[in-house]
Amino acid sequence: MFRALMHIGCVSKVVRGVQSMDKFNLDDLDMISIARQPYLPKDSIKHVYFYHHRHASKQQHMFGLFLTPIKKVVVLVVDTVRTNLMPNMVNLYNVERTAKLEKNAGDDLLPPDELTFEVRVETDMNLVFKLLQKHLQSYKDEKKGPTLLAVQSTMDISDLQKAIPHFNEFPQVQIYVQDIEELYNVMDWQKIGAKALVRHYLNSERVLELMSEQCRYFHVPLGNMPEDPALFGADLFYARHLTKHNHVLWCSSTDKPDLGGSQETDS
Repeated sequence: MFRALMHIGCVSKVVRGVQSMDKFNLDDLDMISIARQPYLPKDSIKHVYFYHHRHASKQQHMFGLFLTPIKKVVVLVVDTVRTNLMPNMVNLYNVERTAKLEKNAGDDLLPPDELTFEVRVETDMNLVFKLLQKHLQSYKDEKKGPTLLAVQSTMDISDLQKAIPHFNEFPQVQIYVQDIEELYNVMDWQKIGAKALVRHYLNSERVLELMSEQCRYFHVPLGNMPEDPALFGADLFYARHLTKHNHVLWCSSTDKPDLGGSQETDS
């Protein structure tokens, strides 16, 4: 994957003379400048925002599926009992959005001002995953066009893909922002969690725009941005510079350098 990102970046073209238009080898594609072909200009793709946070040891989870293109939000709470202590989500959202707008006057990267909320409290995680699957399918049936799935979760994306198969039908962008582990260590954890969920959603547009700017600078697809973009970008630019000057790359698949076994001999 690193070699592909290094070679073709986020915008590429098929080289002359390639016969097949169905599948390509890496050598069949050439990187082109985003000055010639802009990458993800504003409003070129819709997105759905998925949020999940959980207690470190208790069965306390909060899921939020923000289907922004259809102005619908699904909030699913998992607890040991089906007691709904959630605040009025419409009022909470309006208050938080207004406060953010007053603090950042003229901010055009805020989600829409009118959303409908569906809130449920369940005790069965499998049922919650089925409900999320159902709502993603309903969104697909709306045929709103190309949509990416922005994921901010304490669960690994691979686990989410297994639990919610429709995840695999959207290009995914991972947002590497986490709440503190102790967030739900309070009696009114549902209210605290609801406020955190809404605030993260209100920040999601700005986060995605920042990530898009980083991707244009690094010339990598949005879905391939890692947790540490600075380190990744340094590796990527250095690798491109070396190959441009006819160096052969020996890349390590881990955070430590691959010394060809010499580190074992030395020890």
